[in-house]
Amino acid sequence: MKQKQDKKQKMTLDKLARMTANGFYELRTELKGDIKGLRTELKGDIGVLGNRFDGLEMEMKGLKGEVKGLKNKVDEGVSKMLVIASGMASQFSDWKQENAFGAGIEKRQDEQLKDHEIRIKKLEKV
Repeated sequence: MKQKQDKKQKMTLDKLARMTANGFYELRTELKGDIKGLRTELKGDIGVLGNRFDGLEMEMKGLKGEVKGLKNKVDEGVSKMLVIASGMASQFSDWKQENAFGAGIEKRQDEQLKDHEIRIKKLEKV
């Protein structure tokens, strides 16, 4: 009787071992499929990201050209403004000298006029 029990237990252990092995095999097969699917998805996502990166890179090159063009225009504008400012400074300096000279003449004329008025008043009193 003991032999029959041992046989039953042995079959049960063998059956349990097969069931465990089959479970692991199914799990492995399922994981392989999931991993393969994930790899496919990742490759697709990487491709999409690569295309987006290429697009952004092209846009950046375009922007770089536009910025360079704007910088050149600003530099030209600054150069023109410096020439104009230099000319204005020169004109202002000339004007200032003319007006300083003119102001000196006017001052002398005012003094002469006052002096003449004083002499006329003195003459009128006589």
